[in-house]
Amino acid sequence: MTDWVMAVRALVEHLRLAWNGGKVRLLLSVFPPDLPDHPGPRVWNGQLIRYAGY
Repeated sequence: MTDWVMAVRALVEHLRLAWNGGKVRLLLSVFPPDLPDHPGPRVWNGQLIRYAGY
């Protein structure tokens, strides 16, 4: 399994848990930082990052 597959699965699980059956709850997902030879994940989906830090 690749790192990006694991990140996508984690983000889908994040959305499922945050949705909480319609009773939205605060949830924070943390991914590893960039390293010189291995960049960290990038999220380019507006729905996933829209309320980050709000």
